[in-house]
Amino acid sequence: RTQPPTQPAVGMCYAAGIGTPGASCAINSDCVPGSQCFLFPGCSVRTCLKFCDHNDAACGEQGTFCNIPIPCGTTAPSFAACSRPCDPTGSATTGCAPGLACFVYDDETTDCACAGSGAADSFCTQNSGCDSGCTGCQTGLSCVVPTGSTAGGLCRPICNLGAPTCPTGTICHAFDNSTRRLFGFCQ
Repeated sequence: RTQPPTQPAVGMCYAAGIGTPGASCAINSDCVPGSQCFLFPGCSVRTCLKFCDHNDAACGEQGTFCNIPIPCGTTAPSFAACSRPCDPTGSATTGCAPGLACFVYDDETTDCACAGSGAADSFCTQNSGCDSGCTGCQTGLSCVVPTGSTAGGLCRPICNLGAPTCPTGTICHAFDNSTRRLFGFCQ
């Protein structure tokens, strides 16, 4: 059921399913308790995401972070969901539901999202795909924006800093301001 935009968001009860966080779903009742079926509008994929209380420990899975704001109406997001642990290198689909790809975000947290259309060295405004008004990168790439730039960046291959594999003539660079130092980009 859809709430009118003037009404506050409310919790609703559904029969529980067996879909764990990250699993494909069609409706809310496909997901285990504490999670919900969310639509990724850039590619029309639906997957179960676990709710969290703005506390990473609530996600209960290594490599997950309570950092996905869930917009509800016109107020600031009061709900959040857990990111998905995934591998953004190589095919960049390990750990993601079919139709989604793994991307690297702030402080090298990973999460699954719709892939964009930007090839390597293409202009981008964000990592993943979107509905309109932005330019995302293809699977296995990250939108690398130079420090201080507000104009956007270029799609670059993602590499593992511990065992870098980059195209010939490029090397693996760490992301600026990252404390984890797990992934980087090839340039």
